[in-house]
Order: sequence, then structure tokens, then C-alpha cells
Amino acid sequence: MTNFYLEEELKPNLSSGEKLIWAGKPKTGILLRSSDIFMIPFSLVWCGFVLFWETSFITTSFITTGATLFFKLLGIPFVLVGLYITIGRFFVDAKKRANTIYGITEDRIIIKSGIFSRDIQSLNIKNLSDITLNQKADNSGTITLGPTGFSYSMMQGAERPMVKQPPRFEYIEDVKTVCNIGKEKVFRILLDNFTPEQIKEALIIINKEFETEASGGINLDNIVSYAETGIDYVSVGGLIHQAKSLDLSLKAVVI
Repeated sequence: MTNFYLEEELKPNLSSGEKLIWAGKPKTGILLRSSDIFMIPFSLVWCGFVLFWETSFITTSFITTGATLFFKLLGIPFVLVGLYITIGRFFVDAKKRANTIYGITEDRIIIKSGIFSRDIQSLNIKNLSDITLNQKADNSGTITLGPTGFSYSMMQGAERPMVKQPPRFEYIEDVKTVCNIGKEKVFRILLDNFTPEQIKEALIIINKEFETEASGGINLDNIVSYAETGIDYVSVGGLIHQAKSLDLSLKAVVI
């Protein structure tokens, strides 16, 4: 389930004796996301307004408007932003996906991506907590490797400046098969700092395909509510850091 070209690309990033069991790439070319239902109208309104505003400043004489060179140049950054969100972002997204390679080994997940330079993300399979599978009718889809917040759900993985997105295998073919490869390596999912209600929702999604463990914010007062969710294991750090110390030292006493 690997490709020779992709193997050669990832080989310099493998440790001694480490072997790929799967390698793949996202779909290439210009793609529309569901978030574009909002982004395309917004970008057209933004770009249309700033172009009209900037053109008005440039073409109107200084005498009638009192516009200075500073105010004429002030609109240029807004025009550039408008052109990027209207057109440029599609080409940036396509370029990044064209440079992206995914890999799975026995112990970790590798994501090699970038626009001008290639960055490497390495994730220990055993430490993965939240794995989200989004499958389409043609069996392609996205596997998100980490918690997804409201912002991610709204933007559907679209990159935004200053906003960190969780690592993911995006727009890959036969996404279910790739997810099954992970199931052979991941045996337990840690639900860290989940409330009992959130754990119940997570267990429905996991559907007993992995062992589950709850941790974080659990003590002897609320452990029963966590146990009643049906979780397989409960980790209570309070057994250590809330335990009372006992002085068992040996002291010499002069008689």
C-alpha cells in the first residue's frame, strides 16, 4: 500500500530500521470546501468594496478630496488581502497539497508539507487521543488527528493566518482503509479532561473499536460518575498528588 516515489520522498525522514506501511498524498488541484459557501460571497463583497474605495482615492484629484498620498497607499494592503481571499488562497491551498506527503510506520505518523520549504510533523501513534474520520460517497475523505474545535468545524480545515489547525490526512483516497491501518496500531484512546457527558458522546463515536481511558480532573469524589459512563479505564492522579505524606524517617536520639 505504498508508492515508490512517495517512499523515496519520506526515506530520509525515517529512523534506522523504520519501515513505511502506508504512504499517500491528498488530492491535487483547485478544490472547493464547504466553508466556501460563506467565504466566496464574503470575499467578493470585501474585494469589490476595497477596489472601489482605492480606485476612488487614486482617480479623484487632490484638490477636490484632500486625499494625501498616505491615504491613497493605505488601501493597498486591503486590496491585497481581498485578492488573496478571493483568488490567491485557492492556489496557495493547491500548492501546499501538491507538496504534501503522508506516511504511517509501525510507531508514528509522518506528514511532510509546505509551500516553499517542506516541514515534517511526526506523531506518536500511541499518543493520539482524538481521531475523526470524514468519509465521502467516493470513499475519499479526511482523517483528523487531534481535537477539533468550533473554528475548525466552521472552516473545514481551510488554513487561516495565526490559527493552528490539527494535523490531518486530507482528501486521501480509500480513507476507511487508511483508518483501519491505524486501528492495527492504536489500542487505547485517552479521553483527557473530558466531562462524563463528553465521554458518553465519545464512546458512541468510538463504538468499542478501541479500549478507552479517562483522565484529568478525576478524584475520589467524582470517580463514580466517570465509571458509570462505560469507560474501560479511569486514571486518578489524586491518588498520588492528593495523598497525605507520612514521615517514616529514622532519627537518632542521644540518650
